[in-house]
Amino acid sequence: MRWTETQARVETWHRIGSCTTFSRDTDARGYTKEGVRHAATAFAPSIHLASREEIQAHHILQFGFTVAPILAGLDKFFHLLVNWDRYLAPRIAALLPVSGHAFMLIVGVVEMAAGIIVALRPRLGGYLVAAWL
Repeated sequence: MRWTETQARVETWHRIGSCTTFSRDTDARGYTKEGVRHAATAFAPSIHLASREEIQAHHILQFGFTVAPILAGLDKFFHLLVNWDRYLAPRIAALLPVSGHAFMLIVGVVEMAAGIIVALRPRLGGYLVAAWL
């Protein structure tokens, strides 16, 4: 990376309003052109700007974790892939206050809601889907 690009990143970081102060003569890691590290930036957080591949991977994963729960939830209603009522253990079905089919419909609604939340609020939705799995 050229010095001007690194210096531009540092200046951008400074404009964002970080509590860490960078000198205009240092790069993102706190090194000067001569390779000397300043004490003020020795414990500064490293700055990582996402590459194009990382952004693309993020979008693919977000799309997958949005579409997969919605499709799985819809399938609980239409039984296109599998009859989900047969996947509920008989002992669990006996403990439920509702029928096995009604329970699987509730599960489908929860899965579709989780997919929609991932689409609208990815940080919250990610934890929700992780807890659901």
